[in-house]
Amino acid sequence: MLMEKLTDRDFAKSGPSRRVADPIIMRNTFGCFASGVTVVTCLDESEPHGMTANSFISVSLQPARALISIKKSAKMHAVLQDNEYFGLSVLAESQARVASHFAGKPQDDFNPLFNHKCGVPLIPDAMAWMVCRRSHEVEIDDHRLFIGELIDCDHDETAAPLVFFGGRFAALADPVRA
Repeated sequence: MLMEKLTDRDFAKSGPSRRVADPIIMRNTFGCFASGVTVVTCLDESEPHGMTANSFISVSLQPARALISIKKSAKMHAVLQDNEYFGLSVLAESQARVASHFAGKPQDDFNPLFNHKCGVPLIPDAMAWMVCRRSHEVEIDDHRLFIGELIDCDHDETAAPLVFFGGRFAALADPVRA
């Protein structure tokens, strides 16, 4: 049974269940949500630095804002705090290797390249890209939410997305847009 019937409202007040406390169950539960894959980029000193993230959402259209969630212990957290601008590259289905590289699984024979827009490094051939100016930050437990106002963006209407589901990268069977 996927959900237990709450017979007593005090159950919810008693705190997280054993399932919530189990990191494997939690990871598998969150893994049921299919998401696109982005690489967050900015400059570390004068060198490009990137991190794969699927914790990206559109916050508003007027003004256009996007949000990313970064763990405080990640190097990207400190690099983002030192930068006013950051980039978001939404990866295409052919870019699983790029995603793995920036997810902390670098490969010796892979040397990432970058395009630069507004002085911000971006992943070439991504299906979409955004340049953001950091506008808000919200600290939540072991993460910080960085909200950026879009300065520039573009997309490739013919590209299909790289998807993350169940702990692995995948492609959509039918990536036709509405």
